[in-house]
Amino acid sequence: MVAALTIGQFARMAQLSATTLRHYHAVGLLEPAAVDPATGYRRYTMDQVADAHVVRRLRQLDMSIDDVRAVMAAADHAARDALIAEHLAVMEQRLRATADAVASLRELLVAPLDVLDVRPRAIAATPAWTIGAEVALADVARWATPALRRLVVAIGREHRTGPPGVLYEPALFDAGCGRAVAFVPTSRTERPAPPITAAVLPAVDVVVGVHRGRLADLDRSYAAVGRVVAEHRTGTVGPIREHFLGRDGAVHVVEIAWPVDLTG
Repeated sequence: MVAALTIGQFARMAQLSATTLRHYHAVGLLEPAAVDPATGYRRYTMDQVADAHVVRRLRQLDMSIDDVRAVMAAADHAARDALIAEHLAVMEQRLRATADAVASLRELLVAPLDVLDVRPRAIAATPAWTIGAEVALADVARWATPALRRLVVAIGREHRTGPPGVLYEPALFDAGCGRAVAFVPTSRTERPAPPITAAVLPAVDVVVGVHRGRLADLDRSYAAVGRVVAEHRTGTVGPIREHFLGRDGAVHVVEIAWPVDLTG
């Protein structure tokens, strides 16, 4: 005979509250073995305890209900392991980002604002392949990385004529959501396949500062460039450009090009 466990007994064995178990039942994540149609009492079996332990651990790892449901419904161990490995990779990336943010905050509290070597430059009109999208400011980095990778692969190293970069329209900063355009300068003249488009980036006068460090500290370099623009009252409305010049481990080299009026 299979032992029938009350929800209270099962909750203690699973180390999950009865309220949580009722919620998991409601969302189809951890179904009771039986439900009394007259009383609504839920009954579980010992065989379900191991599943409850797996669910609890996955939820402790911040896996969403939908993803946990997919893991529990996986056809075999290989499929289940693949889903868990994918989530762990996301968590590891998040931990690295958190560590960078902590280190950046510590430096911000003890070190003065970086003083960059900021110089004026006239950027000529530039043929490029681009991918544009309406994005939230908080999601720019997650959007830009795969977009730039797609452009670099499509163009090929031999047809690149400058560093990859991103244009940020003013609305992105003003409203927290706006248009961003990933671009790679290229000598290719044929029409690319969507979502890539061929474009000519307009000529613009800018002041440029080069950031060398973690991307988590990029805001400090923006402040350093912006301070020069504000002090000389040369700023104009237009997209800011970032040019990605290279990377050495956690150290990124990013050129910040801020539009200005150099005629005054």
